[in-house]
Amino acid sequence: MKTAVTVLICVLVSIFIVFLLLENAIYRAAFYQSTAAKHARYHLPKSSQYDRLRGEMTGLVENAADVKCEEVYTESYDGLKLYARYYHIRDGAPLIIMFHGWKGGSLRDMAGAHEIARHNGYNILLVDERAHGNSDGHRITFGVKERFDVKSWVAYALNRFGDDLEIILSGVSMGGAVVLMASDLDLPENVKGIIADSAFASPKSIICRVSEDRGIASRVSWPFIRFAAKVFARFDPESASAVESVRHTEIPVLLIHGTADRFVPCEMSVQIRDSCASPCRLEIFEGAMHGVSYCIDRDRYTKAVLDFVRHVT
Repeated sequence: MKTAVTVLICVLVSIFIVFLLLENAIYRAAFYQSTAAKHARYHLPKSSQYDRLRGEMTGLVENAADVKCEEVYTESYDGLKLYARYYHIRDGAPLIIMFHGWKGGSLRDMAGAHEIARHNGYNILLVDERAHGNSDGHRITFGVKERFDVKSWVAYALNRFGDDLEIILSGVSMGGAVVLMASDLDLPENVKGIIADSAFASPKSIICRVSEDRGIASRVSWPFIRFAAKVFARFDPESASAVESVRHTEIPVLLIHGTADRFVPCEMSVQIRDSCASPCRLEIFEGAMHGVSYCIDRDRYTKAVLDFVRHVT
């Protein structure tokens, strides 16, 4: 009898260890960013979809990297040191605060937005999100905690540049979802508009989508992924949603999405638009892959952004 009990205990312990190893593997794949990976800011996606744009994308990044900037810092609500690059283009101009994508880099992901802003006289605050670049942290929370960092950067800007500063929040991919999820926070009236390119509807929706794309049914994978997020990454991915946040915002929104986006489907921006309580416009770029609508049609993209910014500021 004692032998049977011992065997059962050993089996249960082994199962528990395997379970924890699986959960840790999920955490490291989805929510963890190593120090080395944090600084791989110029890495471009390895995909046949992007091959024809690789030279153009590299040129945009290199042009942005050559522009003189000031390195600045602020502190997050939970004590992380957050880093950004400030580009002073013109005295008295509105400030565009830019947020990049999941495991991306600010100079790479926002190179197009950076070009539009600096060529048209807007000051820029190019943010390294928590767990990316020169900012502290290793846990990525798909916007759940990052949305409060948006508020921290807005406070930094107002404290530095004055209460009459006009601010636009801008982001691509996860960064787009981040600024949308911040839209129902207690942001000051200085925030005049939000631009979200290729944003996902919610952390759960994009994680389940990726799981399905990899051949794993989300009804099977989601409980394990959510457990890994709660235990190892220390957040609940169901506690925030871009779709829900925009239901309660008064800030005007410009959405941009490509029809050939294989990572975040264009339908997610449609869902966000249809849920938005504030004035919201969706610009759809036919044939554009994830986050590269600017490269597909620079003139139309630039016009959409400038028309929006000039309308709200």
